[in-house]
Amino acid sequence: MTPQELIASLAVHLAESTDPTYLENLERAATDAGGVCTATYDSGLQVSGVFEEILCDASGNPIYLRTFGPTQLAYRDKQISGHGGDYHAEGFGSPIGRLRGSSRCLSQYTIEELRDHGIATGSRVTLEYLSDITVEGILQGVHCEDQRNLILSFTGCTVTDGNGRVLFDPTWGTYDLAVGSLIISVSGGVADG
Repeated sequence: MTPQELIASLAVHLAESTDPTYLENLERAATDAGGVCTATYDSGLQVSGVFEEILCDASGNPIYLRTFGPTQLAYRDKQISGHGGDYHAEGFGSPIGRLRGSSRCLSQYTIEELRDHGIATGSRVTLEYLSDITVEGILQGVHCEDQRNLILSFTGCTVTDGNGRVLFDPTWGTYDLAVGSLIISVSGGVADG
């Protein structure tokens, strides 16, 4: 999917947003689609990069976002330490959505609630999304800010879609999972510029 198609897809999915500037921001992002854009998840995590691909479910809802080239992860317009374009130099990809059996966004779980759901540091974890995307790997850490889980980092991780397409292979290194059930806005430019 081209950047323009990506932004159009997000516009359709989020057209009912209560943010009065949302459509204006999408239009600006569409204008800049060949350059860097920032997608903000409902957790507050911001992913800034050149949007390369978005996978959608049968209803057209975005379920996986992929960037190309240097990508920055930020929160409240500040780059998260260790998650700049130098670290995510070849791009970034992550599911969008909720886990099966979950009533709320993973960002809202306490560390104890994560552990109760089998999501514990040092453990092999399998996350099954409603979209049929599966993340399997050893959880190395959880990056939290303001009592929100923003990034789950895995080693030995495989990410696949419902058709078996490999979205991340363990030989590619550490997999950093962006936590969020929706993308609530898209804008042109980098979050922490």
